[in-house]
Amino acid sequence: MARERSLAAFVEDTEKQADHIIEQFYQFMWGTRVLLLLRRHKEGGHNKEHQRRRAREVVHQPDQMKKALVKLLMLKAMYPESDYRIYMSASPRDLRKAEMKFKQEQLLIDFEDGENKRYFYENFEEKWISALMASKPLKGECRFVLDVDVPDDGDHLKWCAANGTEIVFKYRTKNGWHIVTKPFNTETYPPELGEVKKDALLLLAY
Repeated sequence: MARERSLAAFVEDTEKQADHIIEQFYQFMWGTRVLLLLRRHKEGGHNKEHQRRRAREVVHQPDQMKKALVKLLMLKAMYPESDYRIYMSASPRDLRKAEMKFKQEQLLIDFEDGENKRYFYENFEEKWISALMASKPLKGECRFVLDVDVPDDGDHLKWCAANGTEIVFKYRTKNGWHIVTKPFNTETYPPELGEVKKDALLLLAY
């Protein structure tokens, strides 16, 4: 009975975490998005993403988001030593463009023999998710992320205000801030302020 109560408490806590994430990032809950359970390269992960990745989920609407988040949060809790993080595409994916890319890759692979063809069809769902991630965001919905690795984001906010860069959202990260903006000319962004991530990932949990 104690074990059952412990498991029930774990599930309840995980669902509360998922609800909190959905509430915080509610404006990003719409459209087709990819969620990833991933280790960072700079914190001991492999230099190739597929080696650092534990799981990926695709969601199309808010009611699918909680189920996907609960699954990834539970997996994250099972491997605390791996320091996994949960990310989500900041920009909704363009299904039509992803479908075109996927079918082009499938057509090319159908004219091959051997390991490459077998691998493609053995990993059919993964190949589709990769096409979603590689395709361009939905038109007009692309978002950039300013990766601020210092506690004070004042200089970044001042630069955005002075240069007419529209801030959509900002949130704290482990070491600083992520400032989500609408697209702008990145050549005008001072390199000393840090990295601008185009078609970026949102950090939902760490």
